[in-house]
Amino acid sequence: MNTPTAADFLAFRFRHNGPADHIEIRTFKPDGFPGPRSWHLDPTAAAEEAATLPEGLNVFYGVTARLNEGGKKEHITGCPGVWQDLDFGRYEDGEAGAWAALASFPLAPTTVTHTGGGLQATWEFVAPLTNRQLFPAFEDLLSRHARLLNSDPAVAEVARVMRLPGSHNNKKKYGTPRPVTIVRFNPERLYTLHDFERVLPAPPEAARPQTAYPRGNHRTGDTPSVDDVAEMLRHVDPQPGYKEWLTILAAIHSAYPGPDGEALAEAWSGHVSKPGEIAEKFKSFGNYQGTRGNATIGTVIHAAKLGGYRPRTEGQGRVPTLPDTDLIATLRADVARLGDELRAARAENDRLTRRLTCADEEGERMVLRITELETENAALEAAIKHPSQAAGVGALDLVEEACRAYGKSDVLTRDGKDYARVTYAAAANRRSAKTLATGLAVLSAAGTVDVFKREETYRLPNGKERKQEIAYIHLMPEWRDTRGKAVLGILQTPPEEKKHGGRRVIPVPPAVAQQDHPVKRTRQYVTLWQDALTDQPITTQTEYLGKDFWTARGEQLLPEEITRQRVAEGHEPPHAPTAQRPLVLHRGGGRQDADIVTRGTSRQDADPPRETPPGTCADADCSAKVNVGGYCARHFAEHRQRHQAVYGDFAATGD
Repeated sequence: MNTPTAADFLAFRFRHNGPADHIEIRTFKPDGFPGPRSWHLDPTAAAEEAATLPEGLNVFYGVTARLNEGGKKEHITGCPGVWQDLDFGRYEDGEAGAWAALASFPLAPTTVTHTGGGLQATWEFVAPLTNRQLFPAFEDLLSRHARLLNSDPAVAEVARVMRLPGSHNNKKKYGTPRPVTIVRFNPERLYTLHDFERVLPAPPEAARPQTAYPRGNHRTGDTPSVDDVAEMLRHVDPQPGYKEWLTILAAIHSAYPGPDGEALAEAWSGHVSKPGEIAEKFKSFGNYQGTRGNATIGTVIHAAKLGGYRPRTEGQGRVPTLPDTDLIATLRADVARLGDELRAARAENDRLTRRLTCADEEGERMVLRITELETENAALEAAIKHPSQAAGVGALDLVEEACRAYGKSDVLTRDGKDYARVTYAAAANRRSAKTLATGLAVLSAAGTVDVFKREETYRLPNGKERKQEIAYIHLMPEWRDTRGKAVLGILQTPPEEKKHGGRRVIPVPPAVAQQDHPVKRTRQYVTLWQDALTDQPITTQTEYLGKDFWTARGEQLLPEEITRQRVAEGHEPPHAPTAQRPLVLHRGGGRQDADIVTRGTSRQDADPPRETPPGTCADADCSAKVNVGGYCARHFAEHRQRHQAVYGDFAATGD
């Protein structure tokens, strides 16, 4: 088996990490001072970060999952297994003693890392320990394990860091750096807490006190419950010496002088006392409840602490211990079942992930195929809409045969260019020779491709020779995969015809809605100037913005529609006269109004010409905007009457 890398080791160690669980990379300089630290969600990223660190650093990893930028006990989120550090200096025969200690333990380690000065062993759990209330008891398990293996007792903490495989041990005492490598890696070895409780020795009994238990020092009113006292007495030596034994009895009696106190004392040391002795002592203490010879329940608390009891603090529950062996035995089957279900769920998740990846790839292929079809469709439309449809279709077929020829490497190299060899016979399977000829002409005239044609002689199987026309077409490399791209690059796509966008509809005032004919809207921008102190009007400016036409329902009309309706109803002549009439050459060589020459009328009878600003009324005394015929709406009727009197009717004169 190949030696696992640091990324493989971290990925296996933290395979159960949640979305918020981080892997800490911590470094120390050779002189012991701390170096850079980092936290990573991805094991590979953590390993890559460690590989980029400067040489000469001692690189460690946090053995437990932790929150981001946290390295203390309160930041730990899960313990993936048991770990030990077997320093060669702790054994008489050095490295051999460390290996012997590991071999003597009934449970074989999952991984063993050689650090250059010791062995780091881990026993991985089926599922990580995430109940924070069990962390203190788990640290006690680590301590018992360390005492059994004679390993470093300092590792018995959940926030421990150990050397990262793939790094170097840069301690000054070694002189040259020593590699940190994995020497054993057995991922199939997984354990539970019950496995360790079954093989580890029970916690050692509390040491016998050398001095008398202190008396007093307990506040009245803070009496612990019967269950709490029973828990404390489990940590007190039942044979401490007669004087100390009597002090404990008096302390129990001070809090519980009745049957509860006797039951507590019997459970504590009844098996090592004479029958009835505890009852006699309680009777001798009398029925007095309180301090008895300055022995209070605080004496029991102090003795229990000396035996390893850790009292609960205010607002917290009792310091938990690891579940009893019997309880773990009943739960072991459930843990195994849950582990199997978890592995099955992960396998199903992997399968669905692979299917999703395949679906994404298939989706990408479909998108590419749709793009190709859209390009092909656009090419067909360009060919069909070509000014000469036959030429466009013929060019399409020739380009298709050219793409096939490039795919078969049927090309002719000339002047550094690869020309696709297209036989008319292959293309003529669908089109006539005339269509192909016009298509070839279109390709030649496009100017974007090089095309030439020549006759070639080929020999039939019977030995006869025949001639055939061969077209050679050079396409750019990016056009050679599909004919759609090539055709769109060669033929000009006709512009799309502009389509009517529909009529716009606006709300109209009630007075306009009552009309039975179209209306005209003139928009102006009015600016009112006033005195800032008295608000008196000074002047008004009006800016013309434009005009448009609408039906009484608010539907927009085109100016041409209004013009046709005005002409039909007689409000406007069929052809409005121009503001300047055409001039002809007079017999005398001068310039005169054409109508005056033909009709012989005097200039005074008609409207005298004048210089008018562009877009204003042609009337001498009016400067309004032009409406029709060069006049405003108010003067057009007068102009029409004068025009009829001088020139006749509009229709007759053709104006």
